[in-house]
Amino acid sequence: MKEKYYSIHNFLQWYVAEKIEEEPLAQLILDKLHLIDEDKGGICLFDRYIQNFHKRAKV
Repeated sequence: MKEKYYSIHNFLQWYVAEKIEEEPLAQLILDKLHLIDEDKGGICLFDRYIQNFHKRAKV
């Protein structure tokens, strides 16, 4: 702010807010992967879950 780089300041505020918003989603995915472990059926279901989630996120 001392250097008056206001656009950079705004960008960094947006970037940090975006990362904070996405953190719970990343944790959810990691939790699901830990539950699945090496279960092949679980991996298939997880793959389907991620594909459907990706489709919903685009809308």
